[in-house]
Amino acid sequence: MKTILVVDNTLAGQDCLAGILNTCGYRVITARTGAEALSALHDDFRIDLIISEYHMPDMDGIIFVSNVKTFFPDLPVIMVTACGNIETYLKTLSLGVFEYMNKPVMAHELQKVVQAAIQNRLSDSAAGF
Repeated sequence: MKTILVVDNTLAGQDCLAGILNTCGYRVITARTGAEALSALHDDFRIDLIISEYHMPDMDGIIFVSNVKTFFPDLPVIMVTACGNIETYLKTLSLGVFEYMNKPVMAHELQKVVQAAIQNRLSDSAAGF
């Protein structure tokens, strides 16, 4: 069973994403802040994917992804936001974010992106990247 870390400072956001992911058979861990998410990453090395809100109370998505990629360069990150713009989109992609999605996230779109991100990571691991 693959494990996904969902980072969203609202319980509604966490519940929505976790509900979709649980239905698909994923194990879900949640965090409300970037710091809490980074701590969870260091505590649980079995995390296969991160889905994170761009806006967090303690850091933005750029700082969060930079920290994640420093310690876990192969870990895919899907960034979600309700207030996206082209600048943040381009910055997050340049940091290696797998996908950038605008809220509200449609369940079928999220399922496809999650499956692609996990498959991409498995393919890269098998190829020795």
